[in-house]
Amino acid sequence: NIRLIPEEAVQQQREAFAALLENLGQASATEARRALDEREEVAPEPELDPEVAARLRQRISDASTVTSD
Repeated sequence: NIRLIPEEAVQQQREAFAALLENLGQASATEARRALDEREEVAPEPELDPEVAARLRQRISDASTVTSD
């Protein structure tokens, strides 16, 4: 069942999202690292392929070492 959304509603959502991002600002690398360090570690979903999970962890790790304050 597909429901079409009027273009005006889509545009309003885009504008609201852009305003939210602007109000939130951008976290520094230190703030992002602190938030990641404080997050709860959970096991991957059983359907998630271990190889995909390992590649994702590596990409996150690589990205966190590239960005710094």
